[in-house]
Amino acid sequence: MQKQDYTEVEIVNGCLRNERKWQERLYRQYFRTMFTMCCIYANDDQEAMDLLNHGFLRVFTKLNQYEFKGSLEGWIRKVIYHQIINIISTDKKRKQTVPLETHHEYISTHTIDPTDIEYYKNLLDQIPPASARVFSLFAEQGYSHQEIADQLNISSGTSKWHLANARTLLQQLIKKDHETYTITTGR
Repeated sequence: MQKQDYTEVEIVNGCLRNERKWQERLYRQYFRTMFTMCCIYANDDQEAMDLLNHGFLRVFTKLNQYEFKGSLEGWIRKVIYHQIINIISTDKKRKQTVPLETHHEYISTHTIDPTDIEYYKNLLDQIPPASARVFSLFAEQGYSHQEIADQLNISSGTSKWHLANARTLLQQLIKKDHETYTITTGR
């Protein structure tokens, strides 16, 4: 398939007609950005792919609700983000309903869960507020760098820097927490 630029209207209308080539174009066009977002919430690439595919399935089923207000990328990001949160919440509930006889085993094998929402919020509280705000607007709410720049009265380059800074700091905090957990529990 040749690399061509298609308008959002062409892509969305093709997907709404349930035409496979347009669905593939939408998927390919937004794959990298959405996969990167999924990696934030996943433990590994396979889990990120699972989140991504569930997210895109949700995008295709809800695409008729897209009203061409704001960017298509932002709308897709929001849909996939909400699907990720639903999956994480469901998994967390499943983990909490462990039968009593296996509860001890569950506690002894439990590790730090970076997909835990409270854990994530706590990490965001530990990084500089400006970087945390840009990260939240980009990763959670689906704003583009230009939209963030307009909202926060900064340049899009500054928005990109804050996002990169937030990701680096969050990765360092997660690594530090994991190392601390490993030393404490011996796992």
